[in-house]
Amino acid sequence: MSIKDELDISDIFRIRFPNTKRFTFRQKLRTRETIHRRLDYIFIANTLQEFAKSVEVLPSLLSDHSPVLLSLNESKENDRGKGLWKFNNSLLEDENFKKDLRKLIQTSFEKLSKSEFSPHFIWEMIKYEIRKFCIKHSKINSKIKRENKLQHEIVVQNFESNPEGQNVSTTQYDDSKYWLEKYYDEKLRGIILRSKSDCYEKGEKSTKYFLNLEKKNGIKNTIRNLFIKNEQNETIETDNESKIIHHAHTFYSSL
Repeated sequence: MSIKDELDISDIFRIRFPNTKRFTFRQKLRTRETIHRRLDYIFIANTLQEFAKSVEVLPSLLSDHSPVLLSLNESKENDRGKGLWKFNNSLLEDENFKKDLRKLIQTSFEKLSKSEFSPHFIWEMIKYEIRKFCIKHSKINSKIKRENKLQHEIVVQNFESNPEGQNVSTTQYDDSKYWLEKYYDEKLRGIILRSKSDCYEKGEKSTKYFLNLEKKNGIKNTIRNLFIKNEQNETIETDNESKIIHHAHTFYSSL
């Protein structure tokens, strides 16, 4: 893997001008020949390419190197949607969840099998009921975990603020700290999964690394600029969120 691939960066001048020859360094040799090289580059993250307004090589004046100028557009933050729902397989570790899910599937099948719907439609409806059940269960679980997290943080904070006090025992402190460590370890596993990291070794990468990786993947999956046709049938670039959504909906609806 090259350094550019590892850091996820690109030579923005070559991206914008794939076939243009433009040298940034020149030197006269003793043979009176002049060598030309392109030695000066501007590398930017692939997720920032759309913010590059222009890139150009300026004339050299007091140096044998030509300066490279990159102009950037103002960054515009777009709200991220909910995205696609994916089943959280950690729910399968909950015996109550599995019991209730089996009951839901059986009830839904018995109810739908009495109808005149096709097997394909019945299967799609069962999957829909499963999805609704999983989302509802996950929201309830998340709310309970947030409440427990707050309680354990209060215990840890009280003990560490006043270890000699009688409000929190050492056992309570150890139990709460262990619970919080498990909680954040579970959160980290989810972040690693969503960041689509190829490999992970405990202690090798920080949590911030995977948070940034997840954010970068989210940016990549967001359309913030789009070339569209205006009323005069001219191709223009737009960053209007409503227009982008409208054209994306029109495009996929017509497939």
